[in-house]
Amino acid sequence: MQTLLRHIHKDRKGREELDERVLDESVITVGNGGDQTIPLRDPVVARRHLELRPTSGGRFRFRTVGGAAAIAGVARGRGTLNPGDRIELGEQVIAVGQPEAGFDAVLEVVTVERKQQVGAATHYRIELAQTGLGMRRPAWIGLLAVLILFLAIPLAGYFWPEVGDELRTNPLLPSDHVWSSGPLASAHHTPEIGLDCQACHVDLFARSPDRSCMDCHAEVSAHVDRAQVSVPMLDEMRCATCHREHLEPSRLVRNDPALCVECHEAPDAFAQSLGGEPLPDPVAGFSETDHPQFQLALLRLEDLGDWRMERVPHSTAGVAESSNLKFPHDLHLDPSKVESLTTGEALECASCHALQPDGEHFETLSMEAACQDCHSLSFDDDFPRRQLPHGDVESVLVALEEHYIRKYADPELRGGPAERGRRRPGRSRSEEACEGTALECGRRLALREAENQFSRSGCVTCHEVGSDPSRPYLERWDVQPVRLVGDWYPFAAFDHQVHLTRSRARMDDEAACSSCHAAGTSASSDDVLIPGLENCLACHGPSRAGETRVALSCRGCHDFHLPFRDAMRGHDAIEGTRPGGTVTHLLREGERP
Repeated sequence: MQTLLRHIHKDRKGREELDERVLDESVITVGNGGDQTIPLRDPVVARRHLELRPTSGGRFRFRTVGGAAAIAGVARGRGTLNPGDRIELGEQVIAVGQPEAGFDAVLEVVTVERKQQVGAATHYRIELAQTGLGMRRPAWIGLLAVLILFLAIPLAGYFWPEVGDELRTNPLLPSDHVWSSGPLASAHHTPEIGLDCQACHVDLFARSPDRSCMDCHAEVSAHVDRAQVSVPMLDEMRCATCHREHLEPSRLVRNDPALCVECHEAPDAFAQSLGGEPLPDPVAGFSETDHPQFQLALLRLEDLGDWRMERVPHSTAGVAESSNLKFPHDLHLDPSKVESLTTGEALECASCHALQPDGEHFETLSMEAACQDCHSLSFDDDFPRRQLPHGDVESVLVALEEHYIRKYADPELRGGPAERGRRRPGRSRSEEACEGTALECGRRLALREAENQFSRSGCVTCHEVGSDPSRPYLERWDVQPVRLVGDWYPFAAFDHQVHLTRSRARMDDEAACSSCHAAGTSASSDDVLIPGLENCLACHGPSRAGETRVALSCRGCHDFHLPFRDAMRGHDAIEGTRPGGTVTHLLREGERP
């Protein structure tokens, strides 16, 4: 015979849980043992308390085994249960229901969650009245203590600063620190802020206003260049909207992508361009479809001698660097053609490029630091230690004249190597000899060497040189100024040190450099060797099928408060980089793009 068992559990709030299952047993056992057909978790129920045997018509014959059972308030040891009868066992009620279609009998077990566990250790309850204490007096004493310790005394320290200083320095006395909702961020653990709540909370029981932040952070650069972009929503926001204090763990600076994406996903909805340049492209994440191509910061020399920064997408066709320097990377990195004069080994990236302590930028390259060990500026075989000055055309020309005039004016040196039986390869003795005055001979040979330096094999080897033979000697040649880009992505940060460290397990530093920068195949210094978006997505971004990538948030590469934006204290912007477009900033001496 099949019996439908319906178990209804009621909690203290009156909510019910229903569990139904089908029993095929001819004998249904009830008790608090785990092996019973119907287990009841009640200490007043015996391990095997009751046996039920289904019969025809939905009835049951019952027999108690481990204790009595009450039916209609009468204790009975055995008998017959008809539909509608109920057995009470402790806090449980077992009722016999009307047979339902497909079942021979129905049992309903109702369990009500009790307010207090019944047992030997919990039979006794102690009321407050039994202690002889009243409730009203302790409540008033506690209320007055709270008002005095945590309101009146801290208020006294607020209105009398000298009292407040004494309270804050004594850890046993309550000060206004008891009102704090959480610890300060580590950056604010200073004597001026950490010990004085009024340093930020200028009004009693009021949140800190923006002017309190500006007292210390007035010189910090703003989030946007207000001369180029109008963002009303950003101007109306409190500093504490994003920079939340008194949180644990501290979240003074947010790092979640939503901080940026909330606005940059649709910049046109929040900002308006004031300078005529377009707003930044929408950004929804770091992937091929959600992030625009990187913008390179290229340097261009203007007619007046000023360098301007031009920002163009990395994917722009024909993009090239115009530093006015001639430097083939592939030649210098070829061990069969170039090797270090000091070590005899092949050159590598670190031979010239030294990482700065910030881990992002490299030291500025110079002739003295990176080139002169291999490229000597000597010009006279008779005086191999004599070097030409570097970087000033007029100084080079004057040095040549001074050297050769002195050489022909000194009787011991007059005539040079020709009078000592030697001559330079490719020159006749008549070219080496000079019969004029020291001034005439010195100037003639200086002019000849200057033409060699600026037209054939000297300065022109590395520099772009212009020449006008019609001009005087000191004004005839013009060497174009050289300026290398110091930061290709000024709106982004990149930690070279971290990437080199993580690469050492797979490759050495040189291979790590070449994995991103194709210097080994670059024959011209016009080549842009800075990788674009695709290169970064090879390791970062959403994981693809079968490969794992390193997650990267917006703050992993970008930040607010860039140094070439206007200060937080005012709305008068200095010259700065526009958010989109090309031209933006004239670079002055000592300034890094």
